[in-house]
Formats: sequence, structure tokens, C-alpha cells
Amino acid sequence: MKKLPCEITIGFLNNSDLSLRSKEATEMTNIAELCVGRRVHYQPSHYAEDDFENGIVKEIPTHTNSMVRVIYHCDGNWDRYKDYTSELTAIKDLKLGWKHKKKGVDE
Repeated sequence: MKKLPCEITIGFLNNSDLSLRSKEATEMTNIAELCVGRRVHYQPSHYAEDDFENGIVKEIPTHTNSMVRVIYHCDGNWDRYKDYTSELTAIKDLKLGWKHKKKGVDE
């Protein structure tokens, strides 16, 4: 049986596995591609190319089809993301996968 992209394990959330395919990092997000535990990054159109926030989808509310709940800050405890408070985020501002600062760019 083929494993779907949304079927994650705690090992996938380990900080040592921060790689992502460039295709995932640049495409607009479709709600059908989202699920709880999916890595995303927040980058609305008014943000600069190197301005973004990584997060994990915590919940997909049933009362809207344009927003999801995302965890952005959990002190690096990504394997315990469900223990943290989420933010309601517009799907149009999310892209699949985590993004990383280019070398030489200050955080």
C-alpha cells in the first residue's frame, strides 16, 4: 500500500529531517492536499521571498473551506505540536513543506 504524503510519523517530524522537495516549497496549497500533521509554511503575497514562518497543520475546521489551524511556534518540539495553541490561517497564504533561510541570510 502506498503511503500518502499526509501519513506522517514522529520520525518525519524530527528536526534532523528538514529537507523538502523544491516543488513542494513553491506551489500554492490546495485544501485537498492538506491534512493534520502536514508541514507547511506561511508566506502571504506581501511577504518578501526570505520572510516566512514554518508550521504544521493541527486542524481542518468544518465551518470553513478557506482556512486551517496551524501551529507555528512550539520551541522545536514538533513531535508534540498538538500540545500547542494554533492559529487560524488562510489556505491561500500557505505553501506545502517547510522553507529554510538561504545561507548568509540573517534570521
